[in-house]
Amino acid sequence: MSLMMYSDMLKGKHAKLPPSQATRWATKNLTPDDIFRMICSGYSQEVGTLIHEYAENAIRYRIKILKSDKKEVRKHLLIHGIPENVVAYYVDRIFPNLMTYTNDAIGFRMDTEVPVSYSATPLAEFKSRGKLPPIFGHADALKFSKNKLMIFDLKTGLSPVHIEQLLTYASLYCLQEKLKPGCIDIELRIYQNNEVSVTIPEADDILPIMDRIVAYDKMLTNFLISEEM
Repeated sequence: MSLMMYSDMLKGKHAKLPPSQATRWATKNLTPDDIFRMICSGYSQEVGTLIHEYAENAIRYRIKILKSDKKEVRKHLLIHGIPENVVAYYVDRIFPNLMTYTNDAIGFRMDTEVPVSYSATPLAEFKSRGKLPPIFGHADALKFSKNKLMIFDLKTGLSPVHIEQLLTYASLYCLQEKLKPGCIDIELRIYQNNEVSVTIPEADDILPIMDRIVAYDKMLTNFLISEEM
């Protein structure tokens, strides 16, 4: 094969062991298990998206997940091109939390993939300019009822995550809906690694983030508008 043909074949593609990640493999003596875990990690984002799609549909249509549905989750990943051994690696680790998270969200009658955003500039103005507001996100599951805000988040990665993401969702929701965090109850949950981490934040945990969002929104909006000048 000529160098040009080889170049065309590889252009725009990513290796399983790329030189850009050489510190993870080129200077280490890896076992077959190490190599397999690295390959699986390359599918983490795609698997996470597919698992969240599955949960979103189940919550939206109030279909609780049973233990016997594990094979359906496997099928969902396989038909989207995830290799069978990678599917087995992820499903065994994710399914218990997927089932608990989904059924909890259904039990509390939560909405799923809820957009939360804040900007002092009306959304209609961003839309008219063909731009997005600078600070927004989508909460996996959210409900505000009887003066209580609940936000649940399903994590499919294995590395422990921090609560700041959910604190920010809560802050955005309070700004969006003009709620005072000291006047409502807030419960945040992270479902990961077969555990459920529950946080009950105080107003002092939320207010500083709200203040930063307001300040950063002003800075970013000024920058976005100045780009058009």
